[in-house]
Amino acid sequence: MNLPWFFENLAKTLTTDAKLKAWAFNHFGEAFTTIYSNRPVSQIHSSELPAFIFEMGDGDSDIEVAGINQFFETTMDFVIVWNEANQEKAFNQRAELPELVTLALMNNATLSGSCNGVWLSSYESDRSANHPRHFMQIKITAQFNVVKT
Repeated sequence: MNLPWFFENLAKTLTTDAKLKAWAFNHFGEAFTTIYSNRPVSQIHSSELPAFIFEMGDGDSDIEVAGINQFFETTMDFVIVWNEANQEKAFNQRAELPELVTLALMNNATLSGSCNGVWLSSYESDRSANHPRHFMQIKITAQFNVVKT
């Protein structure tokens, strides 16, 4: 298990995915920026949008086998933030994102070998509570196996 490598590959997978890039360009005419570590909404400037915000999630250990290997699951909290004044467009944008992120993860399901498998485990929209700024929080889960050498 190498969490920095996992997080690096997760960010690379999402920021370089052709469909996610096309989605951002089609809606906003520019690529996503990347922000590491969550921060108050008031500190996210419009010039940084649209943005991917990555924050370390939680981990959990499962089975240990005779001191030789141990299995883990970890999560990464990932938020997509953008501005959209048109409520109907914003609704459709929120509806499109879970599938796009899922497909990006499916295209690199082990994140270049940095984990055993990765998937979108949950998502939550802000339901226009911060309109015209919109947030889609996505929880990504990965499994790791640490082997004693």
